[in-house]
Amino acid sequence: MTTPSQSAEVVKLDLSAGSIDTVMVGGEPHVVFRPAVEAIGLSYPAQFRKLRDRSWANRCDIATVAEDGKTRQMVAVDVRTFLMWLATVNETKVADSIRPMLVAYQRETTTAVNDYWTKGGAINERATDEQLDALEQQ
Repeated sequence: MTTPSQSAEVVKLDLSAGSIDTVMVGGEPHVVFRPAVEAIGLSYPAQFRKLRDRSWANRCDIATVAEDGKTRQMVAVDVRTFLMWLATVNETKVADSIRPMLVAYQRETTTAVNDYWTKGGAINERATDEQLDALEQQ
């Protein structure tokens, strides 16, 4: 686990069923793990322990500025780690009120991965013109 020295700016990423907090770490997008876990009604300590035991998991500590203006350390995971973790969450282990959001996240993720492998790419229907232009240039 690495610890970046600068405070990271948290940006909300909108998904079909809600949003997640993201930060850039070393030029790579990361998900702030605790709020994402708690948003689907799971125990952060238990999920962090599970994540810590996974060989594929990449995480780091980041300094974030909270709503009260104080700097706090948070765990961030790269997007690949977040998606792998998300796929392992059992929908029957979350509250009934949260289940539709979790399933929607999992479906959106699997659709994107499926389209990447079977169609040669995946485009988010909410992508901006700038994002689409950047993809075309790659």
